[in-house]
Amino acid sequence: MQYKKEGHQSLQYQYQQQKQQKKKQQLKLYKSDFNTNSNKGKFEVDNDARTIKFKTIGYDTCIYSENLQREKEYHLRFKVDTKNNLQNIHLAFSITSGDKKNSKSLLKDHYVCLFNRNYDSCAEGGEFQVKGLQYYLFFKDKKTVMNVVFNIEKQMMEIYDDDRICYQKLTFDKDRKFDEWILGIYYYQWSGCYSEVDIQFID
Repeated sequence: MQYKKEGHQSLQYQYQQQKQQKKKQQLKLYKSDFNTNSNKGKFEVDNDARTIKFKTIGYDTCIYSENLQREKEYHLRFKVDTKNNLQNIHLAFSITSGDKKNSKSLLKDHYVCLFNRNYDSCAEGGEFQVKGLQYYLFFKDKKTVMNVVFNIEKQMMEIYDDDRICYQKLTFDKDRKFDEWILGIYYYQWSGCYSEVDIQFID
């Protein structure tokens, strides 16, 4: 019985270590000063709670990550709550230069528009492959789990839901030599039907 107890404690320790390691690997995100006169106080990033809250409407809103490592593969999992307003949302993820990250739109270089109102997803900066249904045809607020996987050295970005109803891959067209690489998150909401949009990152 003592052996089983020690084994259970060992598993608990391993789990806590893995949990702590995951926490250390979480990508830090920051609010960009781009369009700050229009967006100030209208979007929030909470790295501890692992949430983003968008309250902006009619203006480009950008968030950027800490500097990325070229050789590392990153994997983000999250749920989105659009308050049943997906038809007015534009949400994109980019891999771009960290230069002037606070004064430019981050919809640059290599990006995939995950939500493109009620239109097909689109991309720039490479060969874009799409398999399955478009997201606007099946996405459900707070239920669909999204994945964004990217690797600069392998020159690729993948976006898919947990159930693989849709799989998208952008293969970069150029091996750009930026001094700093970042992940950019670009958001825009069309006027006419406002709602706060929340992103919750999960393990």
